[in-house]
Parts: sequence; C-alpha cells; structure tokens
Amino acid sequence: MSYDYHDAEMEAGWDAIYNEISGEVIENYKADRSIAYFEKYPKIAIPSYHALLNARSLLAENCTAAQIFATIAIEVGLKFVFAKPIIYGLIHSDIGAELISDFTMNFTNIERYRKTVLPLLSKFAKVDL
Repeated sequence: MSYDYHDAEMEAGWDAIYNEISGEVIENYKADRSIAYFEKYPKIAIPSYHALLNARSLLAENCTAAQIFATIAIEVGLKFVFAKPIIYGLIHSDIGAELISDFTMNFTNIERYRKTVLPLLSKFAKVDL
C-alpha cells in the first residue's frame, strides 16, 4: 500500500476542514468553560454590586468614602466578574482552573495585575486602559 495522489487529496481535504473549524471549536470551548464558572458561582458579582451601592449611598455625605467604595467595586468587578472567568475558561480541568484562577487573582502587585488583567480587558472587552 502506497501513498498516492488520492491519499494526498484526502489529507489536504481533512487539513482544510481542521483549519476551518478548529479555531471556532476552541473558542466555543473557552466560552462554555467561562459560562460554567458563572453557573458554579452565580452570585459572584454581589460583593462588587454591594460596594457600588455603598459608594452611591455615601456620595452625598462623604465623597472620599464614596470614591473608596467605588474603587473597591471596580477592582472586585474587574478581577472576579471579568478576569477570573476568562482565566478559568482557558484551563480545561476544573481543579486546574480553580487553582490557576485563584492564584492569578490573589496577587496585589499592581505590575502583575497590569500584565494579566489589562490585556484581557483590551482583548475581550475592547477597553484600553
């Protein structure tokens, strides 16, 4: 049995099909993984929302306190409602996704935050900070 013209055409056809659908399949898989995160943690946005409510309620009395709570709402929202589900979605195993996304979100160094979260904002939310 030898490799002939027909075999080469078949291989080229399968390669074309693979190249056409592989990117779409991978993106759908990542989206499904991110959705799974929100299904696992349906109340993940509540802390950020409560900080925002506190900021709004304090605005008339104490604008400094309102600004602090607004900043908390933004940081918690960006990290845990936006970035963590994306990072979680990039990892194929639930245990690995949990460990890596927790590790990534638990740092406080602003440079590391800038290197991980801001590129995600730029790519997925089309926001350039």
